[in-house]
Amino acid sequence: MELSRIISIDFGYCLIVLKKSIPRILVAAMVGTAIGILAALLYVNPENSYRALATVYSFADGSYDESAQGLNALKVYSEIVKSRKVAERARVLLGPTHLTVGQIYDMISTDARVIQGSTYVYENNTAVLKIYADSSRQTDSVAVVNAVADAFVQEINNLSDSNTMRVLDYSQGAGKTYDATKQRSLTVIFCTVGGAFVYILIRILTVVLSFRIETLKDVQLYGQLAVLGVIPNFKE
Repeated sequence: MELSRIISIDFGYCLIVLKKSIPRILVAAMVGTAIGILAALLYVNPENSYRALATVYSFADGSYDESAQGLNALKVYSEIVKSRKVAERARVLLGPTHLTVGQIYDMISTDARVIQGSTYVYENNTAVLKIYADSSRQTDSVAVVNAVADAFVQEINNLSDSNTMRVLDYSQGAGKTYDATKQRSLTVIFCTVGGAFVYILIRILTVVLSFRIETLKDVQLYGQLAVLGVIPNFKE
């Protein structure tokens, strides 16, 4: 009679083993917590991030053609929002500030462009252009986005030799886009749970793949052998 070892998961026995291993699971979780704290300190950005929003639009009280021309100019020149020239003009409008032109340039963004055919097309089809400024300081985000909005309006009006571009809304505040404290907490929690999970997984695999006889099912080779009797182990 040819017998082969059958690998099977005895969930009941696994739960008993895990129950006995609770102290070690807690130790593994504590190790994971320590790793999480270290990872949070070394790799998680410690500064919050804020985004402010200002909007500009094309205004024309003349003919339909002038309105359409202004709207088209808004879309065509939208990429100028993120340019050194606008950043330099915004730096002047800000007055005394610790921000450099390069820092202002890095903070600026607008809605993305999408590819249609072989060209990039501004995806915003409205008459309003959104300008964003991202910074680790809320006040810098608001000040920069408002200065960039004014600088962009001046730059486009100069390029188009008209006065159709205007600021629609200045930013009154900046919303938090990245919470450093929350991200650090999530990192620590993830590592804590991960440490406990890794130990539990290893412990279960050790039990399942073990060649030791622990239960009656192991003696029977999961139904391949019949058990004639057992020697009871009475506690004195």
